[in-house]
Amino acid sequence: MATPAGLNPLEVLQFVGEHVSTINPSSAALALGTSAGMFLLPKIHTKIPSALLAVGGATLATHGLGLDVALIGAIPSGLEAFQFGLPLLPAVDSLPSLAATTFLIYSMTSVESLLSCAALEKMKKTSYKYSPDQELVGQGLANMGSALFMGMPVTSVIARSGLNLRLNAATRLPALVQAGFVFGSVVFFSDNIAMIPMPALSGMLITTGMSMLNPAEFKHCYAVQKMDALPFATTVAGMVSMGLAEGIGIGCATAMALSYQQASMAPGSTTMLPPLSSTMMNVTPVPSVHHALLPESALTNEATHVTSFTDANGEKFLLDADKSSVLQLDGPINFVSMFAIDNMVRDLHAQMSSATAEAEAPANDERFVVVDMEKVTNLEFTGMEELATRLIEVADANEGVTIQMVNCNDAVNNAMDQCDPKQEIQRFATLTAAATATTTTV
Repeated sequence: MATPAGLNPLEVLQFVGEHVSTINPSSAALALGTSAGMFLLPKIHTKIPSALLAVGGATLATHGLGLDVALIGAIPSGLEAFQFGLPLLPAVDSLPSLAATTFLIYSMTSVESLLSCAALEKMKKTSYKYSPDQELVGQGLANMGSALFMGMPVTSVIARSGLNLRLNAATRLPALVQAGFVFGSVVFFSDNIAMIPMPALSGMLITTGMSMLNPAEFKHCYAVQKMDALPFATTVAGMVSMGLAEGIGIGCATAMALSYQQASMAPGSTTMLPPLSSTMMNVTPVPSVHHALLPESALTNEATHVTSFTDANGEKFLLDADKSSVLQLDGPINFVSMFAIDNMVRDLHAQMSSATAEAEAPANDERFVVVDMEKVTNLEFTGMEELATRLIEVADANEGVTIQMVNCNDAVNNAMDQCDPKQEIQRFATLTAAATATTTTV
């Protein structure tokens, strides 16, 4: 039984339900067996290539027992499968249609690649962070090469990367091995690949997809702000009822509308229709303030650039301008804020590198990054998780740097409990509390 092409997930389920009586028992057994093998084999030893053994076992069972199931079948083989050809300019009247199709493919493949990278980064923490720019440049070069050989557009896919993650792959070697394996398979082993049963591949993909489900992520999201469950729900509903790209678009639109609605209800809002910029976070470096707050008695003779600062309670502090940065966040922290957060982190890295290079702050000297949350209007899980992750990244990349978050209300503390459970970022309710904590370490 072959499912018609072009169906969305709901239509596929409906089709399967209508034809459940015609399901091939052998196909179902192979799919379940492959899935069970991939689930159980890693419990014996984490380095067992469960997917290879499960699919290989299903292939042997298919041909050893003579099972009547669908196979991959004939695929292009040999070097002649790679047909080189230079691109030709299309007819002028076809350019509008071609441009629309190209933009759609570009959008879908780019979104899928970046979402795959983001999902994998959450599944396993590493010492490095993926670069969206590098990812898209690499994908563009790959698509140009694919087009020259009459190939299809390519994208990063979660299935292969998720499989690498399950097998504890930690370098680029698996990608190179896979590329060599695919090339060698087409050239030398196409007849063998044609013998693999399709149900085995279905079982492998279903198991890989299920392993990526992360209920804890939704729990964290719901704990930060219960309304964040709405974009989750609309995204899933859109993906199931229409497709991947449509679901993502619906989810983003829902999140943006939610942020816009929250901006209109924020304290100080005087209009029911605030400008679109009110849904975006602003980062403002506090002028001449570049250090965690030090009471006058804590100031040492080594401080060369000192500024006087008085907090909201009227208490006077002296600020050492050579050691760090004070950044004031203004507005909502949501998924749109990721761009502002990225720019903020880039600036912080540049400041730290410049200070070290000029020997104004020795690499092993203690420095502070103070993030003032007083003017934050509302929070969203995606934005807060990005903020916490990137600030911790700054501390990890720059020896001796301490991150302090001040003017933290209950909502901020609750969000940070979820996004920074180890409390790698110091949190304080007031500037005075931060200054007091700083003096105990001076």
